[in-house]
Amino acid sequence: MKRLAWAIGILVVAPTWLGCGTILGLDKDYEEGPLPGAQTDAGDAASEADAQAKDVSNEPKPEGGDAQEGGDATQEEACVKTPEKCDGIDNDCDGVIDNNPQGVGTPCEVKTPANLKGPCKYSATVCDKTAKQLDCPQTVFAGSETCDGVDNDCNGTVDDGYQGSGQPCSVVTDPPVFGPCATGQTNCLEGDKGCTQTVKALPESCNAIDDDCNGTVDDVADINAECSEGHTPSVKASVAAWVCSVQGKCVVGTCVKPYEDCDGLPDNGCEANLLIELGHCGSCITFCDAMNAAATCSTGKCHYTCDATYANCNDDWTDGCESHLPDDMTNCGACGHVCVATTGSSECKAGLCVVNSCSSGLGDCDSDPDNGCETDLATSEIHCADCATACSTFHATPACVASVCQVTSCDNNWADCDNNAANGCEVNLLDDVNNCTTCGNKCTSTNGTPSCNGGKCGISCPTGSGDCDGVFATGCEVNTNSDVSNCGKCGHVCSAIHSTPACTNGSCSLTCTGGWADCDADASNGCETDLVNDVLHCGGCGTPCIGINATDMTCVAGECVNTCVVGFGDCDGDPHNGCETMTSNDLAHCGTCGVLCNPSHAQGANCIGGVCTATCLAGWDDCDGNLVLNGCETNLLADPDHCGSCSTACSHVHVTTPSCNSGSCNSPCATGWADCDGNLQTTGCEQNIATDVNHCGSCTTKCSTLNGTPGCGGGQCSITCTSGFADCNNNPGGDGCEINLKNDPVHCGTCTTNCTTSLPPHTTSGTCTTGACRVASCGAGWADTDQQFPDGCECQTDTIADACTGAATATTVAVGATINLPDASGWYTISSSSDQDWFQLSFPPNNTCDYGPTIKLVDASNQLRIQVFTDCSTTTTWLSCNYSGESGFATGAGFRTWDFTYGGTMNDKCRDCANPTCDSSQPDKDPTPGTSGYFLPKQPIFYVRVFSPATVTQCLPYRLLLTNKAHWPPTP
Repeated sequence: MKRLAWAIGILVVAPTWLGCGTILGLDKDYEEGPLPGAQTDAGDAASEADAQAKDVSNEPKPEGGDAQEGGDATQEEACVKTPEKCDGIDNDCDGVIDNNPQGVGTPCEVKTPANLKGPCKYSATVCDKTAKQLDCPQTVFAGSETCDGVDNDCNGTVDDGYQGSGQPCSVVTDPPVFGPCATGQTNCLEGDKGCTQTVKALPESCNAIDDDCNGTVDDVADINAECSEGHTPSVKASVAAWVCSVQGKCVVGTCVKPYEDCDGLPDNGCEANLLIELGHCGSCITFCDAMNAAATCSTGKCHYTCDATYANCNDDWTDGCESHLPDDMTNCGACGHVCVATTGSSECKAGLCVVNSCSSGLGDCDSDPDNGCETDLATSEIHCADCATACSTFHATPACVASVCQVTSCDNNWADCDNNAANGCEVNLLDDVNNCTTCGNKCTSTNGTPSCNGGKCGISCPTGSGDCDGVFATGCEVNTNSDVSNCGKCGHVCSAIHSTPACTNGSCSLTCTGGWADCDADASNGCETDLVNDVLHCGGCGTPCIGINATDMTCVAGECVNTCVVGFGDCDGDPHNGCETMTSNDLAHCGTCGVLCNPSHAQGANCIGGVCTATCLAGWDDCDGNLVLNGCETNLLADPDHCGSCSTACSHVHVTTPSCNSGSCNSPCATGWADCDGNLQTTGCEQNIATDVNHCGSCTTKCSTLNGTPGCGGGQCSITCTSGFADCNNNPGGDGCEINLKNDPVHCGTCTTNCTTSLPPHTTSGTCTTGACRVASCGAGWADTDQQFPDGCECQTDTIADACTGAATATTVAVGATINLPDASGWYTISSSSDQDWFQLSFPPNNTCDYGPTIKLVDASNQLRIQVFTDCSTTTTWLSCNYSGESGFATGAGFRTWDFTYGGTMNDKCRDCANPTCDSSQPDKDPTPGTSGYFLPKQPIFYVRVFSPATVTQCLPYRLLLTNKAHWPPTP
């Protein structure tokens, strides 16, 4: 590399007094003494001076000689030689003043002018004979800076201001750099020309630029972190992953469920909650909406609540709540409630069926408009002549004949004595004193109140009297208050046994004979008990005496002699054998006389200590705890109240009749109920299988909930499908609403719509999207642009390349030529928003006024545009050379006509020749300018992109009209 020290090695032109053309050189190392060139020159001067001296010494001296020199040899020797100095004196006595004085030729810094820099500042010392002193004159002057490692312009900086610097260039490095980093500016560094990289690699960002210059655009390391920056927490939380679009914009990649990016706007992230949003319920643009109903979205499914007075009676939400219950004759007040007008007229008012009128002889007697005028008033026994009149059934068989009530027969012992059918058979002939046995037979009597009993006349006597002879005619002939033969009532005789009887106020009283008593309190048998000798009533009523096994067995003078010992009893009632029975172990008298220890349905009976024990037979038990009286009274095998055990009772819940078989409850269930938990004992038939969707028709049948709301009626499953789903196989209990009508190609929108059969023209397969058939694939050479299924793949496509690098072989347009692509009657097509066609065009170089390339787009739809490029590596910057711009479209959207006007100095001459009055303010349009003031095309190949800047919704035919003719001003 060249260095600054080298740059200081400057050749200096010596002053003319040193000899014409003498060159002084500067010592690049600034050493003491003259430069090599200077030493040579000084040596030559010294030799010349010596020669002159010799010539002088050989010449004859004038007489007297020079005073200074002394005029003789002695005087010459008087000059003392000293090193020559620049002082106007011949110090070295060589006869020459200031010749090669000390210090001349040594490096020095120029003092005048001041503040010089670089090579201009440095020089070699000279002897100024006029000033008689050493000087440092400027010998190097500023020039134009060149790339040579020298400060040519003497500004203190080497190679600055080099005229070639700052021009665009491509940086070449190893490894290579790409994208923006490959752009640089020319420079000069230490005398070498190079290209300085002006754009440095930056962290990659989503901006359609290769920021990190690795050759890949938008390969952001953490796209999620970059794209989420600046967004609200709710937006960040809704987006699972961001991506960078081809346009260099952050867009949503995937969403956090249940959110979705339904509007395609990245600023609000995944803005739609598919679980609850009415407009995006379950999926984007799925609206929950039904007529006459309030809609909600829950768990991604639409739910509807009918407005007041409306109902969805046809179970079809597509027409909403279609029934207006206040006035719908077929759904009056409730779905399915039909107003019937049998033999009359009816209407639905305020949700209630109303019968307006009935045919003659008929009536709406049950006030049930559902069955209309249901009653025949001419024959109805309960509505005879009118709804309010019912023929009496009081102990009678009535009939209504010609709207008049009649009695056809009376119940036994009853009669219609007043001949009034309205009150039926009103008289009971068995107890009516006025109609006893027959109508009109009246019972009358004296001394009492007459009555009719069992169809016979009788009498009711007043208190204290009685009809004791039974003769109705004699009345109440006996005073029952005092008659001992009829005391209190007829036939009640006061006994005189061992007593004197009396009747007082209708009650017998006794005066017993001594030693006797009325122990049974029955006056009719007098004083029946011998209190003197009776061991059972010894000395008083209820005082018994016991003999054997007794301490006293006799009654003497009214006192007992002995009583029975413990464990024995006088069980035979014979005082003479005393307490003959051992009641502690006697099965016939176990514990007490007369207590039999022989329980029913038992075995192994035994009396121990006066207690009866036994073992119940299998299937029997003593459930009431009274073994002695009724034994093992309960059949555990058949008694539903004690089934299997005394404490087990079969449930009565929803059973027809509780029953027990072999000790297990086997009660039959009532209709519509079942024993699903297998516990007839406790819960009975607990499950309603007529209406329960989880046990519909049987314990194990669960109605499907797949994509719908299940129902159960009469033990049969039904289902109300969620919007967008259907039960196409009519199996609501098995697989519910098994078909998604939104995406099932065989059941699309309806169960009967098949998108895979009867395909429209040029369509090879169909699919289903949001409940409508769509084209899935087209035949070769065809496309579905309008997304309408009925017309299939309506757009015939072309084979033009979709990328610049695949553009076809160039079409050459010579000067003066006109070419139609594909031809004057043919067409290319743009068949989708992603479709773009690329062409190569060649306009051969030409520097005459006849050169005028024009590319015109022939497109009836006005939806297509063109862009023009010079090569496929610059397709991000296109040639905006349209002649005047085209209104209605932004420049970035392309043009319909691309026009090229010859430009430059020569163009001005040609323009003047072609049209002297042209508008000189019209800008030249020259996409590939030359460098010599006029057009010299460098790239005769152009690449043309045909595309639509808007969304393509129809097939767009077009052709290209190519011309190469001179024109000024340009025309489309």
